[in-house]
Amino acid sequence: MSQDDLMPENLGDQTPRSERSIRAVAEVGLPELTGSEQDVEAARETRARLLVEADDLLTEMRTNHILTEEQKDTAITVAQPITHAQVVQAQIALDRLRHKTEASWWIAHKNDGAAALLAAFAVNPNF
Repeated sequence: MSQDDLMPENLGDQTPRSERSIRAVAEVGLPELTGSEQDVEAARETRARLLVEADDLLTEMRTNHILTEEQKDTAITVAQPITHAQVVQAQIALDRLRHKTEASWWIAHKNDGAAALLAAFAVNPNF
C-alpha cells in the first residue's frame, strides 16, 4: 500500500478500523519523529492517537460553528456556540501540534488529551 492509497480522497467509504491503519492515515504527511529509536517507536502510537483525537475535535468545532452561524438569526440556540476565530485558532494549534517532532515530547504528553494540547498550543506557540 502506498501513501497515495491512504489519502482521504482515495479511501472512499473505507474508514480505518485497525490501530495500524489509523496510525498509517494519521502519519501521512507528518515530519519524521526525532530521538532515539526506542523513543521514536514509543512516541509513534501516541502521536497518531492524539492527532486523530485533535482532528476529530476540530471537525466537531467546525460543525458547531456552522450550526452557530445558521442559527444566529433564530430562537434556536446551539449547545456549544463556536466562532470562526475559535475554529481558526484550533486549526493553527493543530498545525503546530502536527509539526512537533521530538519523540520525547510526545512521550511526556502521552496522557494529555487532545483538547488540552490544542488549548496549550493556542496560548503558547512554543509549547
